[in-house]
Amino acid sequence: MSDVEPWARQVHDARSPYPAHAHWLEIGWAVRHRFRGQGYATEIGRAGLVFAFDVLGARAVVSCTLRHNDRSRAVMERLGMRLAGEIASRGLVEGAVREQDDAPYVVHVLLRHEWPG
Repeated sequence: MSDVEPWARQVHDARSPYPAHAHWLEIGWAVRHRFRGQGYATEIGRAGLVFAFDVLGARAVVSCTLRHNDRSRAVMERLGMRLAGEIASRGLVEGAVREQDDAPYVVHVLLRHEWPG
C-alpha cells in the first residue's frame, strides 16, 4: 500500500501524546456477551466507517483483533474490510490464560475508494 498510496505513511501534525497517522483511523467494537450475535457489532462498525469516511474524511480505516477472534473477523469482512496482514502485540494467545507480549493480531483495512458509503 505504501508505494501505491504514499499518504499511508504521512504522520499527523500533532505529536502529543504520540505521533498518529494523518489519513487513516482505527475502529473497533466491544459487545457484552448477552448481546452478541444480534448485529450490534456490525452496526457499530458501519457507523464508525460512516463517521471516519464521510465526516472526518479519512482515506483508510483499519481494525485489529486477536487472530482467534472469529466473530470480530466476520464483522470486519461483513463491513467490506480486507485482511492486510498480522501484527504482534500484548494480548491473549488462543488457549492461554495470561496475556503475552507477542499475541497474534489480524489487521483489516478499507480504503475510501472501496467504501460503498
